[in-house]
Amino acid sequence: MFKRLPRFTPLIGWPVIAALVLSACGGGAATTAAPQPTAAPTEAPQGPIKIAIMGPFTGPAASIGVEQLNFARLAVADFNKAMGTNIELLEEDTQLDPAIATTVAQKLVADQALYAVIGPSGSQEVEASATLFEEAKLAHVSPSATRPSLTQSGYKTFFRVVPNDSVQGPTDAHFIADTLKAKSVFIIDDQSSYSASLAEGVAQELSGMDVTTARESVTQEDTDFSALVTKIKAANAEVVFFPGQIASQGAQLWKQMREQGVTATLMGGDGFNSPDLIADGANEGSFVSNFAPDINGVPEAADVIKAYQEQYGDFGSFGPPTYVAAQVVLEAVSNAMKAGALTREALMGGGRPLVNRPLIRAHFIASFVWLGVLLLAGLFFSLQLLRIFPFAGIELLSPGRLRMVHTNLAAYGFIFNAFAAALLWAIPRLTGERVLSDRLGWIVFVAWQAVIAAKGEWVKYSSPFKGGAEYIAVCLPAFSPSTVNRDD
Repeated sequence: MFKRLPRFTPLIGWPVIAALVLSACGGGAATTAAPQPTAAPTEAPQGPIKIAIMGPFTGPAASIGVEQLNFARLAVADFNKAMGTNIELLEEDTQLDPAIATTVAQKLVADQALYAVIGPSGSQEVEASATLFEEAKLAHVSPSATRPSLTQSGYKTFFRVVPNDSVQGPTDAHFIADTLKAKSVFIIDDQSSYSASLAEGVAQELSGMDVTTARESVTQEDTDFSALVTKIKAANAEVVFFPGQIASQGAQLWKQMREQGVTATLMGGDGFNSPDLIADGANEGSFVSNFAPDINGVPEAADVIKAYQEQYGDFGSFGPPTYVAAQVVLEAVSNAMKAGALTREALMGGGRPLVNRPLIRAHFIASFVWLGVLLLAGLFFSLQLLRIFPFAGIELLSPGRLRMVHTNLAAYGFIFNAFAAALLWAIPRLTGERVLSDRLGWIVFVAWQAVIAAKGEWVKYSSPFKGGAEYIAVCLPAFSPSTVNRDD
């Protein structure tokens, strides 16, 4: 019997994401429910709204890619039905080939009606295309690329919804050593970024666990492993760990192992959790390690499971994370539409515009409001210099106070607000990062205007001087209200 490796307890990130995102999928039995934003999008751009999915829909890894594609289709259909939108899903086949992924990425970044990408599927594809997406400020969310370096390379447009190999590798190693009790392990990789990374992570962890290891590499085009099996037999391996991406290779390796009398247990990575691994009765007693749990054990996913099985049949471990990745993209699109700023840059911030235009507009308006007030203060002050005192007896409008108000509003009302608006516009565009959260930005704005309004004359030029004459009486004593004869 083929044993499907249960989800290891250290890999808790994806179950939490699934529970949060899929928890909105309860409801009617006929269809799944997309995540429920607070309100329907209020402003749509002119023309179509497109997102894309990149994956191996044909070729040796097609069983994985087609499952990912079908879950993405389901997520988009659910979202469009729930939100009344008409988001279009572009489907781009990469065959798990970095060269094809690069060509596809070039095509996608050139489409200005495209706002985000689900994928690529493989780590090697992400490595090949990430720079293109980064330059185009096009967010891409992978449902299955796990190489740790992908999120350590400084890319601001790359996201993923699954744990990386730095979590899975040690977990797999402990399963091999502690559960399978192996003392001799033969580790194989297929030279892809994903396979080499996970294989190395397991090898490093086993090196400190009194386990003997041997390493070999194959290519994804290999179909005859008889020479490799000879090496496995010579190493007296108890477990063969092969984190490959082509499940049919796992089936072929297992068959040739048994043909040569090698009884070692075969353990694969995520790519081997495919019907291709158990074709023709292969891999009896083998194991696979998944980056995602079996969502049949997630109650919140019941409607998703039902809808998928009714349309497409059974599924493995690669489809559900794709549904989550699609929901991340769709929710970001919805948020950006509600904000009235659906752009590629906005989606990089989860759908919030990179530049907070309403806050910038508020700072500019406040700047010119305070400019108007300071001009009035300057006018009244000038009138008093001309010995015209229309507000005699009103301390707030005395020359000293008006001079203070005029100076402070110029500095803190007009100039500060204009400068803040310029910073809020320029810094996000230069750095690709928002300056403040929306809430904090508005709190700072309102508080600053309140301070200016409440204490417009707060700068005191010399503490011994008090009252309305404190400045004008020092600088121009001949023109202070107390010394001027109005009848002159």
